[in-house]
Amino acid sequence: MIEQQKILRVLLLISKLKHEDGCSKADLAASFNVSTRTVERYFQLFEDLGFVLEKNKSKFRLKTMDSSIQAQNLVIFTLEEAQIIHEIFRNSTISTEIQKSILDKLLPLSEITEISEFISRGITSKYISQIAQAIQDKKQIKIVQYNSLNSKTKEDRWVEPVKFTKYYESVIAFDIQKKQMRTFKPTRMEGVEILETTWQHQEQHQQNSTDIFNVNNTQSWQIKVILSERAQQLLIEEFPQAKQYVRKQKTDYVLECTVHSLEATARFLQGFIQEIQIISPQPLKKLIIQNLHKGLKDLAK
Repeated sequence: MIEQQKILRVLLLISKLKHEDGCSKADLAASFNVSTRTVERYFQLFEDLGFVLEKNKSKFRLKTMDSSIQAQNLVIFTLEEAQIIHEIFRNSTISTEIQKSILDKLLPLSEITEISEFISRGITSKYISQIAQAIQDKKQIKIVQYNSLNSKTKEDRWVEPVKFTKYYESVIAFDIQKKQMRTFKPTRMEGVEILETTWQHQEQHQQNSTDIFNVNNTQSWQIKVILSERAQQLLIEEFPQAKQYVRKQKTDYVLECTVHSLEATARFLQGFIQEIQIISPQPLKKLIIQNLHKGLKDLAK
């Protein structure tokens, strides 16, 4: 593995560990296609550098740098070095002394999260640009190691991309293997390859309306849910298109709309289990109950 990829993996690992919920060793190992032993070696590296790893049950979270590391001992990038960071992670080889210097300085930064998040956004933007080019040229693409939360799988997907949803949050594409229109989030991709093959299934590119959770497929359910004021505010903040389907009812709010995935709907609603009332459909209520029971059993392990 070239040095850029090694540093990139460390930065993305730090970004994941900075999440307030933390990550388990198994999840990190799966995300980066390494063994849990390798993850443990990274943990040791972070601790050696002064980072503090908090553990809550099976999950780990990167808290902060140890106070024993003095600010004057930390290294600051020069403007010239900062301008080169972008190029280092795009095809350039480590050949000059200044490039090596930058790589040596990346890890000891006290606020490294901003860099890792910047790189993550840059990678996602690259995928979006590649997909947009494929749409324009009507070419098929290979999505490398797509992480599906619905099927809980991580595998390559071959698709014909058709259009983006609002703000490029997802791409609507024809899944060649599943033979149906699906939505894919660029943030869950590990790569995009534009293929030489042009669209072969254009007659099946029917564009069903995307629901409030940015899901697009042929299945649909009508839902009616009572929301607290807090739940409806957070719903609209995260999914602005939901606003047109929410109405005030006394002290609560009613959400009525069509959705294309009970799983995606349940993932959002079950975070507000004490602030919602599901009127319909019953399969949605049943799914949330199943998810909560499974979560409690996993928590008790």
